[in-house]
Amino acid sequence: MPTQAFSLFNGQFVHDMALAFAARVDKDAKGNRPRIHRAFQLAYGRAPGEQEAKAALAHLEKMTRYHETPPPPPPPRRGPVVHTITSELTGETAQFTQQEDPATYEENLLPGEVSAATRALADVALALLNSNEFLYVY
Repeated sequence: MPTQAFSLFNGQFVHDMALAFAARVDKDAKGNRPRIHRAFQLAYGRAPGEQEAKAALAHLEKMTRYHETPPPPPPPRRGPVVHTITSELTGETAQFTQQEDPATYEENLLPGEVSAATRALADVALALLNSNEFLYVY
């Protein structure tokens, strides 16, 4: 469905997972060619073909240059969650603030917490995670 394709490329969850994927690849391999090879191994369970490696390396280098210039966006500010309810009968509105979750949990990585090279690798990872080879279920 078209909406699924848009969510897989533009959704915050997929971008967060691509960044986590890139951070994992960075821990496993150093240098652009080994990083591309490791990303293909993790995503597809195989080494990249020569044309795939060449295209991925070119994209990685281009995106690295892109991510070196602008600074990453600042982390979003957490604020209270405010719910607004409108009565269907009277049209009156009521608001309440949701209590803060007392549980601690691990936050997703943010672009500002990683290098430009890792953000660029996340762009390559996003393409790998959106490929037919990755998404197709037998």
